[in-house]
This record gives sequence, structure tokens and C-alpha cells, in this order.
Amino acid sequence: MKTLTRLLNQYDRAPKGLGFKIDDNVESGGLARLTKIATVDQLTQLSSGDTDAVIIDKLDDIENGDLGNSSVLIGYDCRENSSLPAFAQETPISFAVINLTTELASLQFHEDFSIVLEIQQSHLLDDLENVLSLLRGRQVLPLAGVLLSNTMTDELRNAKALFAIRSLTDMISLPLIMPSGGAAPSAEEITDLKNLGVRAVLV
Repeated sequence: MKTLTRLLNQYDRAPKGLGFKIDDNVESGGLARLTKIATVDQLTQLSSGDTDAVIIDKLDDIENGDLGNSSVLIGYDCRENSSLPAFAQETPISFAVINLTTELASLQFHEDFSIVLEIQQSHLLDDLENVLSLLRGRQVLPLAGVLLSNTMTDELRNAKALFAIRSLTDMISLPLIMPSGGAAPSAEEITDLKNLGVRAVLV
């Protein structure tokens, strides 16, 4: 069965390079694409050629929508809803996006279900040791990846930010997901992101 973990792992593991040094170990082939949509109806306008996965805001839409023929992975964004209810696993979603304050109704997940954890930029840059300490307990959740809260802005291009992002990658051994700034990243930008451990963009 297709899962988010398998999807992200298709985009190879993090190489040893750092920052903007082009590393020969970084394979070409782009990044996975995750698309945020407002309603299930928008699924009919997307195909596997447009995106690899979609993220929907409301479980009601997921429960009531016809998802049986969807050719892409479907996720639920519960960051604003503050909780991941137990009945979420009874819907056709394969992953959920949470943050550090999301309440989890259950720690029992079906085999192919996975979670993406959002880390705020302020935590990453100002409280990295605490973040790394918390993530030592990551085995309690079926984490498929970590979502960074900000795009690759100038603030994330300084040495401190590059060290922090790469330290996070090396410590957790999980793919990173980064929001897109709008335009598709160039081949050089994709190489830079892959050197940091990014394997997908959220648009």
C-alpha cells in the first residue's frame, strides 16, 4: 500500500553535505509535492501528475466526500483544530499533520497511518536543544517526516539556521518538509534543500 513514509523515502536519504555546497551524493529527481486544499471537491481537479499528496482541513469533508477513486495520498491538517480524534483513522486518510500542542485521542494507529510533525521556526532557531530532547521520544508516534513552519527565507539561510536544520535532520533521521514560497524551486534550490534533508514541499 502507498504510504507517506514510502513516498518520502523515494527521494533518497539525506547526504553529508551542508547548506549550499553542492554534494555529489544528492540525486536529481526533484522533491515530493504536498498540496493544501480547502475541500474534497478540489480533489477532482488534481491527479497524481499534479501532486503526490493532499492535505485537507476538515474531517467532515473527508468523511462525506467520495475519496475511493483518489489517486493521491490524503492527509488531515489538525494543527488549527488542536486535536487528532480517534475516529480519524476510520476515514480514508493516510496521514495527519500535527504540532507540539495537538491533542491525540489515541496512540493506537493502523499500520499504514503516519504523522507529520510541524516544528516552529522560533523553536528551531531559539530552542533547538529542547526540540531535539523532545524528539528523542519520537518512537511513540508513527512519524513520517517533520514540517518546518517557514519557507527558505533569508532568515533561514544564515549559518545558525543551516546548522540547526541539518542538526535536526541528522538527529531524527526523518525527511523534512518545507512550505513553498510560491514559485517552483529551481534545480539549484532543490539541491540546496536536499543537502539540508528536505524531501518535499508543501504548496
